[in-house]
Amino acid sequence: MFGPIMIPADAPIREFSLSRVAPNPSHGVTQIVWSIPRESRLRLTIHDVQGRRVATLADGAYPAGRHDVKWNPLAERGGVAPGIYFVRLQSPDGVFIRRLVLAY
Repeated sequence: MFGPIMIPADAPIREFSLSRVAPNPSHGVTQIVWSIPRESRLRLTIHDVQGRRVATLADGAYPAGRHDVKWNPLAERGGVAPGIYFVRLQSPDGVFIRRLVLAY
């Protein structure tokens, strides 16, 4: 059996990527990590299962490299209900989506 492939933090970034959301399932604050190979404009949003946007976490130009943001769904206006959500990264190379389960 093989373990996970470990990529050094200083390894060059060759493509856009959206890493796993952690922790998942989440009981509160969640960390979202993405990587971009060159300066680019992107948008990172959270959507419910009906496709409605519930949060925008990043929207603008970012330098090449690894980036992260912490999201506290309980701090959103009125709070975000437990359930299944989707983290969506829109980049020049396409759209990347990860599933997130909120369980309070």
